[in-house]
Amino acid sequence: MDIGIRQANRLRVMNAVFDASGGSKFTPVDVYALQQRFNMEGHELADICQYLMDEGLLAQSGGLQVNPVVRRVVTALPPGSVTPEPPGYDLPKWACITHKGIIEIEGARAHPGQPTSYFPPFIVINKAGDVVTNQPQNQYNFGPIQGNVAAGSQDFTQVYHDGVCISKLREFADLIAEIADTLRLEPEERTRLEAGVIGLRAALEARSADKGRLRRALDGVMAPLKLAADTMLRNTAITLGTQLGDDLDAAIRHLSHL
Repeated sequence: MDIGIRQANRLRVMNAVFDASGGSKFTPVDVYALQQRFNMEGHELADICQYLMDEGLLAQSGGLQVNPVVRRVVTALPPGSVTPEPPGYDLPKWACITHKGIIEIEGARAHPGQPTSYFPPFIVINKAGDVVTNQPQNQYNFGPIQGNVAAGSQDFTQVYHDGVCISKLREFADLIAEIADTLRLEPEERTRLEAGVIGLRAALEARSADKGRLRRALDGVMAPLKLAADTMLRNTAITLGTQLGDDLDAAIRHLSHL
């Protein structure tokens, strides 16, 4: 597995434990429920939990559970076959976040554009949130999302305007302003990036959120951003910006057909 995906999955699990426990080291979290939620292979989650426990970010609470699917596969071998040693894995039934883990997640949420000692930037798990479900009053309920847009939130609602999430664009502008110092850009392009962020914020604060103006303002940020050195942080920011641009394009096409 790609190391970036592995690190992001560790962060997803830690963030989910933090939310489920309310940030308390005294509240155990059902590990099996995490496996169901993320639809994750048991051996993968076992590896993640073991890593987090080895680093002192999680603590085991209760006994262990061996994946029954592995045992069924092994016992279903033809008669006379040599039964191999089960490749099984042990999952803690319950896990508690530690004081060290709480500090780590709080730090990641406070500075979503920065990596921590153990995890990549918090924004990398923004794309791993739950499926968006359409709600009345032109609002979309995201349920429990992980990522910089929902930092610290278990359940929240963001208001959309004709299919465009204004709060996500605002979060994107704030993110770029925060990570600008970490992007390797020539001075001229850094100035363009800062001007682009100012322009995007101005477009967002306008009395009427004009989609064309928002698209042009977003382009003003994306153009210099794409000239930054190739890093995971820069690439993740570009991915988020591209998704927002696609949303704006869809909204503009929708308006043209009205």
